[in-house]
Amino acid sequence: MDKNKLIIKKLLVRDLNYYQIEKLIRDAFSVIVKKGINAVSANITIDKIIAKQVNETFSMFYDNDIVGILIYRIQDNICYVDKLAVSTKYQSLGIGKTLVNELFDECKVLKIKKIWLYTFEYSRNMKFYESLGFIRCDVTHNPNYYFSIIYSKYFNKNKIRDYFLYFRYSLKNFLYKKIIYKTPNKITYIGLILLKLKNFIKKYVFKK
Repeated sequence: MDKNKLIIKKLLVRDLNYYQIEKLIRDAFSVIVKKGINAVSANITIDKIIAKQVNETFSMFYDNDIVGILIYRIQDNICYVDKLAVSTKYQSLGIGKTLVNELFDECKVLKIKKIWLYTFEYSRNMKFYESLGFIRCDVTHNPNYYFSIIYSKYFNKNKIRDYFLYFRYSLKNFLYKKIIYKTPNKITYIGLILLKLKNFIKKYVFKK
């Protein structure tokens, strides 16, 4: 492959071919679907992304074919990454890292405070984001499909904040997997504890 033929373009979702986006995301998802992630969840994700036509993208093209895409939106000075996908044929070539670094540059220019994203609990994805400076800050769970890890990246360093975020992630991850599954009647009580923890973090760790 001639890397000189790789071209990055900044486009809106509505400026792209939906069929190509869907094909690319399904192809990228195929790896983790084989690892046990329910295919239905992948379909839902694609539908939601394509519905958000005004979302911006950094798209990587090779010979006019889209081979990688990072879809994001900016709200209230926070950047939310909706999807990062690279064609299986073009993975391990640094395309994903290049797209994320483009987003970092964009956020710095716009003076964005932080980036949020979620990924499936899949070790390859987790290692990738952590290598780029993202930290685990929360976890969500859909009982029918999967666990999702929520990652954040702040552009100002604060070790105390990062420790609290990782602690919140670790606690919720433990509660979901070790307690909630076994004792569903305690979910409400656990939810109150997590809410208090969230309010404490907001008050004492993220105060301006």
